[in-house]
Amino acid sequence: MPMRRHIKCVLIGDGGVGKTCLATKFAKGVFPSGYVPTTFDAHTVACTLPGGRVVELHVWDCAGQHEFDQVRHYAYFPTLDVFVLCFSLVSRVSLVHCERRWMREARGFDERIPVILVGTQLDARDNMMVKEGGGQLKRVISRREGQEVAARIGAVHYFEVSALQGKNVRKVFEAAARLGAEERLEEEGEEGEEQDKGGMRRVGNGEQVFMRGGERMIEPDTRPGRETGCCTVQ
Repeated sequence: MPMRRHIKCVLIGDGGVGKTCLATKFAKGVFPSGYVPTTFDAHTVACTLPGGRVVELHVWDCAGQHEFDQVRHYAYFPTLDVFVLCFSLVSRVSLVHCERRWMREARGFDERIPVILVGTQLDARDNMMVKEGGGQLKRVISRREGQEVAARIGAVHYFEVSALQGKNVRKVFEAAARLGAEERLEEEGEEGEEQDKGGMRRVGNGEQVFMRGGERMIEPDTRPGRETGCCTVQ
């Protein structure tokens, strides 16, 4: 039986760019109605990676407002595998902050943790350009601009998503699950080498998961307060 590993990804970025909508759409399949500022929220979704390895993807949604700067750092401990850095495709300042603020925070915590850059509100950008014409091009962020920023900050992936339409939402977290699993495999290999030398590294705890009807099915996690679901990384 495959061992379940716990992969933790934390969503960071300015307040109001759609982090909560992105996380809720992925974990629950619904788009939240209205804007309610989030301090902390967490979802757990079981994912099957290529080869049948099962991981629990823990998605932490953190507040981006400055007043939560100190509190937000608690979400990064004790372990963190992937940062999902979000900005709005219709807010140029939120993209600027990715480089000037958020990457400094992420790298200040641990420069080895991979980053996925995500442009949210793709539907809003498309609607704005169609309804209001070329005059809006200075306000919105093009795909090329997003890719250029991703390259500058060293992001492993860049996605443009619409949580409202469900477009590319799953791809973000499939990539996060794969990245986290790859990082853990490397850590486990290093741990074995270091144990021979008397060293020790902290890695996530595993637990067994029972398969049924093929490698893409898992028993749901029915523990109180846990979100369940399944995704498959292609």
